[in-house]
Amino acid sequence: MSKQNPRLTKRDSNKIRLPESEKTPADRITDEWLLGKLTDGQAVKKFGELSEKDRVQKPKTNFKYLDEDGKGSLVEKKTGTEISYFKYHETDNGLGKTMYIMSLITEPQFQGRGYGTILLQHAEKQARKEGFKFMEADVDEHNEIALNLFQNAGFQETYCQQHESGERIRLVKPLE
Repeated sequence: MSKQNPRLTKRDSNKIRLPESEKTPADRITDEWLLGKLTDGQAVKKFGELSEKDRVQKPKTNFKYLDEDGKGSLVEKKTGTEISYFKYHETDNGLGKTMYIMSLITEPQFQGRGYGTILLQHAEKQARKEGFKFMEADVDEHNEIALNLFQNAGFQETYCQQHESGERIRLVKPLE
């Protein structure tokens, strides 16, 4: 018998009880991961093997960008529920105006459906529109999902830095 993933919350456990006929392939992978049947790396690999259609089945969303707050979010059109959001601040990396992404979070019940990718695409579009030359983010070395998200969006590792919680990897994407 497999050990249940400690990241499984009561809210997440409701998702596992969906009838099989209502689950997407991404839901099934997420369920296996939450139940501890897949490691983080195995789940990422399985998501990568899904077709775009199977990976990105989701409700329709609107992008809300609030530049004065340094925040952008994806909101479900029908209910207004915030699905995923990012926070940033403007900085200069020595080479030009940079959008430094402080956080990018997708609510647990919406994870594994491509919302982070869509949100990052919106953030890049907005950064280009506002004249940013670079986008940057720091990611924990063990956060394979976030590392893959940024690398698949064209970010490159530039260096590692020691942080109180371990190594953090600086990822940069030139926008020119």
